[in-house]
Amino acid sequence: MIYRIALTYLFCLTGVAGFAQKFTPVEVEDQRITLYMPESMNPATAEDLRQKYVSSHPPLILYTSQDRQADLGVNTAPTPWAAGDLDLLKDIYKSNLQNLYDDVTFMKDTIVNRDGRDYIILEFVGTLNPEENTLTQQSVLKKYQYLMYTIRDYQVLMFFFIAPESQAEIWGDRVEASMEKVKIRDKKK
Repeated sequence: MIYRIALTYLFCLTGVAGFAQKFTPVEVEDQRITLYMPESMNPATAEDLRQKYVSSHPPLILYTSQDRQADLGVNTAPTPWAAGDLDLLKDIYKSNLQNLYDDVTFMKDTIVNRDGRDYIILEFVGTLNPEENTLTQQSVLKKYQYLMYTIRDYQVLMFFFIAPESQAEIWGDRVEASMEKVKIRDKKK
């Protein structure tokens, strides 16, 4: 009986500690963006970037969990779209995601306004099924993602979180709180 009480007490403590997550403000160089990182995440190393984000346009900033399975970052890309085009842009991004994965289950698919700026929010689990007729045994790959997009000066600002689907409950509330705290200031002319 005492064992059960102790386990219940520990469970409640860890539950409360999870909601008391602290965030560290991180400035994104030359972008006038402040991203609030959960304190349990650390800056990604150059090796992390090389292994996970093979691209000619790597993230401007990337933080990773201690087990290196969850990533939170920001990137930009030029776009011909204006801020008033977010409804259309959201539909295009959703379609691209649905083509990228074999199955996509959206938990959030919306546009929100924070501090006078509109953001596309796409929270989902994407599933990639193993390829047929391969020599190696492959398993189903499920990724939890929380994506937030906005447009500033004909640039898409992309805030992203990616983790294995098995970690969605661990990170979901913390990532949403982090994204809600993002501050974007207009670029100096």
